[in-house]
Amino acid sequence: PLCRTCKNFLRWLLQSYMPSRRRLTQELEAIQKFKSIPMLEFYLCLIDKFEKTELVRHVANLLFYSTFNPIPANDEKTNKAFDFLINECNFFTRIMEKLIATDSIPLCTVLSRNIHNVVASYAPAAKLLPEIRVVVAAKESDSSCAGWVSESAQDLSYLQLSQSLLEFSITTTPPFPGDESDLRCELIQEILRTFYAMQVGLSLHNEGRLMTTICQLLKLDCVDKRCIECKGSAVSVLMDSSSELARILQENDAVSSLLDLLNLQVSNTLGSTQVDDTGAAALIPILVVLYKFCQNSADFRELIKSAVFPAQDEEYFRGLIQEEKKTNPKATNMSPLDAPEGTLRHKMIKLLTWPQGHIKRFSGELFWILCDSDSQEFVYRVGMGNGVPLLSMKGFAEMPANAYS
Repeated sequence: PLCRTCKNFLRWLLQSYMPSRRRLTQELEAIQKFKSIPMLEFYLCLIDKFEKTELVRHVANLLFYSTFNPIPANDEKTNKAFDFLINECNFFTRIMEKLIATDSIPLCTVLSRNIHNVVASYAPAAKLLPEIRVVVAAKESDSSCAGWVSESAQDLSYLQLSQSLLEFSITTTPPFPGDESDLRCELIQEILRTFYAMQVGLSLHNEGRLMTTICQLLKLDCVDKRCIECKGSAVSVLMDSSSELARILQENDAVSSLLDLLNLQVSNTLGSTQVDDTGAAALIPILVVLYKFCQNSADFRELIKSAVFPAQDEEYFRGLIQEEKKTNPKATNMSPLDAPEGTLRHKMIKLLTWPQGHIKRFSGELFWILCDSDSQEFVYRVGMGNGVPLLSMKGFAEMPANAYS
């Protein structure tokens, strides 16, 4: 009860109370008692010693809220605490050892959340984590080894461990994603967010097994909100990846799933009443991934272009261009020649004048590459009024230099 009460107090303080306050001197002093180095070491000792899953979960949550900063702090005291956890307390090794000893999804989730928090909050951690390996005892001699750990495994890196956890989460019963109390989606997101912080995408072309799992996640349906969030986290990992993966996505029939997600996220952004960084965080990763792969793979680009500009509409569009050229040989149309309401291209064109600068920029860059970097086709497809911000950046129109600020 004491661990749970302390955890709930910290969560309330960080998530509900502090955001509504301007001066937080007393509150910050109260939190520092929980964040002190002796207390952090004490939490880890409890995690090591406790065997009851529920108790370990409460202590792990307490450790998370004691090290979590809503606004990442790069101050000396915070960095000293993380350095102590990693180098003096063997934080990663101890948390990973606890992971391979449990089949509890709720416990795996909070342990993974702790790893993600440290890696995302303390830059040196992202370089240290890949070097950590934990020894796996033979299952016949150690019944505490989790069922999801491969019987042939002798030692595991974090990447190998989390890969097995991802596969277990997707394939175990009940069918994924389960009911509202099922935390497998949260577990998957914590792992993928850690991958993003570690820039796992940079070496993803060498991780065939993991890439297969990424494709499985991308192909989840877009009905359950939790599945959509998992798909979004998988796309974020791809942001750092090599363009070689465009071929793998095609071979695994995952391109259409990317397009479904794009359509959904664009619709959600347009339907939102708020224009903030939250919407940008959901939409920008897929815009970046599609742009990167379209830029470096002609086959992938054709697939995306045929989805945004369907083949059955192209003859009509080309006819409109010919009619337009009769009155003006240059593309000067202010509105798109052919973008019926409700179509993906109609929705995406709206993003070209979106208030959030990053969404506007990356949407424009994707359209530009789909138009083969042809300024005339670009104007015919999106209209001069929508396209002038990007055209000015490409040197085809004049506009204030701070248009994207």
